[in-house]
Amino acid sequence: MLPSPEQAKLDPMFLLLASLASAQDAQIQVKVPPTGSGMIVVDGADTGIRAPGIITLPPGEHTIQVNGDCVTASQTVTIMAGAKTIVKLEPQPVGGFAEIRVSDPAAVLKVDGDIVSAPAMLPLACGVHSLEASTEDMAANQELKVEMGGAYRVTLELVSAPAVADVRKPKSDRKPEEAPEPESDPRLTQDPIKEKKDRKGGKIAGGALTAVGASALVAGGVVRAGALGDYEEFTALDVDGDGVIRTPENTARASSLWEDNIAPARTTSMVLFVAGGLCVATGTSVMILVDDQGSPMVGYTGRF
Repeated sequence: MLPSPEQAKLDPMFLLLASLASAQDAQIQVKVPPTGSGMIVVDGADTGIRAPGIITLPPGEHTIQVNGDCVTASQTVTIMAGAKTIVKLEPQPVGGFAEIRVSDPAAVLKVDGDIVSAPAMLPLACGVHSLEASTEDMAANQELKVEMGGAYRVTLELVSAPAVADVRKPKSDRKPEEAPEPESDPRLTQDPIKEKKDRKGGKIAGGALTAVGASALVAGGVVRAGALGDYEEFTALDVDGDGVIRTPENTARASSLWEDNIAPARTTSMVLFVAGGLCVATGTSVMILVDDQGSPMVGYTGRF
């Protein structure tokens, strides 16, 4: 007769096996600066624990990430059975992307007071941004709230600005308004050869910037991978004093590994990852910033 689940839980062998299984798990202490608090995500799953905090994981390789309010950071660590590991993350600010168009291509477009070419696709930090567009007699303005990882498309529709009445002269003395001269089509006056060279040069520059970004990402991965061996040795020394006799030699060796190898490699790889990602995003935007007619626009937006 088989024992019931309740009886099996009281069996000494069951309790022994359960204690041995739990002993294989490791405690991970996730540390962040005061401005980088956020939820801890392990291998893409939200743990429900806010950093700084302690989580328990089985041995092996895990990716630990902290997602806060417009800040994020991640690190891949190798965890040894029963060991205590400290993971220090420094979340970096992130935002979203916005495509901004104006109903009149001749209008002056400003984002947070800075003039940009319209249409524009820009990376924007989290928060509220001011969008303005104007011509001599028309204007439009709008606020855009950007959240982490958000993508936005905004079209500013120009409307007539309020007319200012000339009260200094009687109506009979006012000069009649002159009809505006017809504007020539700029496409008829542009040099097609120069236009083609400009488009080609822009795409070459975008490709070069994308290649630089990809190289930076690869370099960051190489630097981080190169420090894994030092990190495993650092973890094996058990700098907290649990399971290994803490000797001056162990402490000195652990301190040397962290200060000379692990910490610089972590900082360097993080800088390379951030710079590489920005270069890839900017280079990709530049390559698609000119359409087949030479007009500045984001080519894929026509399919929205």
